[in-house]
Amino acid sequence: MRWGRGFFRLWLVVAVLWVGIGAYINFSGSPNFPELRISLKRDGSIAAFKPSDDLVKILDAAVEGGLSKRQLMPGYPGGAVIYYADAGDDVSIQSSKLQKVASYLDAERARIESEYWTPRYEAFLYLGVLPPLLLLALGAALGWALAGFRSRSQ
Repeated sequence: MRWGRGFFRLWLVVAVLWVGIGAYINFSGSPNFPELRISLKRDGSIAAFKPSDDLVKILDAAVEGGLSKRQLMPGYPGGAVIYYADAGDDVSIQSSKLQKVASYLDAERARIESEYWTPRYEAFLYLGVLPPLLLLALGAALGWALAGFRSRSQ
């Protein structure tokens, strides 16, 4: 019997299954993009809030009072983004503020995706690829060690 060849084929089947299951588990999801409410502060910096935040109630009260208006921001996957724009701004100021908010959303999306995918790649490397390679190395080392116990006549 060819034990070495049989164990190698068994390892190959188990390794392919292991890596396939690991890839499916690690890469079948997608990042969770939260809902945001965005406003520009007087100094021009961006303030982003979750819908349940108390400051959103103040922003909503400003909309009801006619001091600002809500704008839905497209292009942010998953969660809805509402931008609270100043009602008294002219078109050029609104355009520059919208560009600033859009660049903030692009940076936020890239940050969330990076925070989501980077640990998954590392987990796949350490838990999906490394164990089959260690098992192959262990099997090769055991095969080499057991070959030393054979008599010279074989």
